[in-house]
Amino acid sequence: MTNHGPAAEPMTLVSAFDTLAHSHGAKTAIRTDNTELTYTDLDERTAKLANIFRSLGLESQDSVGILMENRSEFIVTQIAAARAGIVVVPLNSAIDKHSFESILAGANVRTLVVGPTMFDLAKEIQQTNFKSLDIIGIKDKADLPIGFHGFEELLLKADADPPAVTVDPEDAAAIHYTGGTTGQPKGTLHTHYSVLLNIYAHIQEVELRPNDRQLLVTPLGHSAGRFALAGLVNGATVVLRERVDSESLLQLIEDESITWTYLIPTMISDLLESPSVEETDVESLQTLVYGSAPITPSRLKEGLEVFGDIFIQFYGLAEVPNIATILPKAHHRPEDEESLKSAGFPATLVEVRLFSDELDFDDNIGEVGIKAPYAVGEYLDGTSTHDSDGWIKTGDIGRIDDEGRLVLLDRKQDIIIAGGEPVYSTEVEDVIQRHPDVHQVAVIGIPESAHERVRMHDLTVEQSIKAVIVPEGDAEITLEELQEYCGEQLSERIVIESLDTVGKLPETAYGKIDKRLLKEPYW
Repeated sequence: MTNHGPAAEPMTLVSAFDTLAHSHGAKTAIRTDNTELTYTDLDERTAKLANIFRSLGLESQDSVGILMENRSEFIVTQIAAARAGIVVVPLNSAIDKHSFESILAGANVRTLVVGPTMFDLAKEIQQTNFKSLDIIGIKDKADLPIGFHGFEELLLKADADPPAVTVDPEDAAAIHYTGGTTGQPKGTLHTHYSVLLNIYAHIQEVELRPNDRQLLVTPLGHSAGRFALAGLVNGATVVLRERVDSESLLQLIEDESITWTYLIPTMISDLLESPSVEETDVESLQTLVYGSAPITPSRLKEGLEVFGDIFIQFYGLAEVPNIATILPKAHHRPEDEESLKSAGFPATLVEVRLFSDELDFDDNIGEVGIKAPYAVGEYLDGTSTHDSDGWIKTGDIGRIDDEGRLVLLDRKQDIIIAGGEPVYSTEVEDVIQRHPDVHQVAVIGIPESAHERVRMHDLTVEQSIKAVIVPEGDAEITLEELQEYCGEQLSERIVIESLDTVGKLPETAYGKIDKRLLKEPYW
């Protein structure tokens, strides 16, 4: 009789997190401006919090929400939820009250872990429509509101041995919400298996190494949260801060000897324009990962000149977190503008194809479809994320270049119909961004007819092109100057017909330019 030995450990987050202390022990796991946790500390705190969740009556597959700025407790709560067999619902600290209530109800959140800056919102919610909601507050110097449990007080009394739970790889581990750029955010259900496989994909594709000092300054409720978990599973040290200005960010890289960071494109632009960029020692930085929004080739060339060949681009979405396509360091070549325009190649295990069934595009252009083994299968409301063949339609329009790279042209809802033909707002933005008097730009389409309201994103409606610009410093630019500048570089049919100058472009809670808000007065 053949002895096959003990059964393999199920591929779950519980098995991954339970081994961290044994593997890395006294090594620093998380650093903030006032906290340092070793892997042993992290193991103890997450085990205790997992027991606390159980003691509050949470059972397997119940939900716990996280609402706080970038703090060690955010990550502690994520890991503790997994070790307790419950589902974590990360929330962005910039969330509005309406979205907050909608998510709490939709995800059936029974317990909420809240940072001190969010006490007022959480208390208001609890006192109105969510009276049975258990709230665990991290008080720092703030007074804990009546009815809140104290985070540290609970930990002092909790058992440090992790709870004995049985978790199946296909059990839900997390609910992440889409950005809501086309309507209400939708909850996406992520299993233990899909999260863990996605974490391993992060480690491989964005070059995370065990000796990295990983700086995260964007909200942990979005892309940065998955980067943090990947770093910890791989034994890195995660350095957390709230979003900081460019001067502080450069100094932080120098002071903390940061080797790896993730930034959104607007932050890269701010770094390049900082007076301190040439004076600060950032030689330790070996990998700068970017994504979540477009960046122009001209900006990338500046970045390569200043920081060197340390850039990696990723493209993903809530349904396929971060790792759908990758443009690696070796393909960030200043002389290859086609490569710099692209979002890179399909990641390992990922398939990409184009669909042109809804819109009459050219043969090599269509809506981007993604297949990945760590893709989400369904939304919280039970509807499928994919078609009958397993393809997730992303809402992004793109093409595949001769090298097999995905080139993103626009969001489907941001395409402008001018002269009966599609105009890609990103193409126009790329040209305008190169103007020396332009700091930042968003290009939108507005209906030609001012006499009737039409549905936003209706691609049958003829539109005029509007540029909304943040000038560089005290610079001034007129519509006529902009038209002349763009006329030299764009097709004759692409004419900017109106110009607004603003001090700041609106952003979503996830740091993307909010074009929906810019369009609202016109649609």
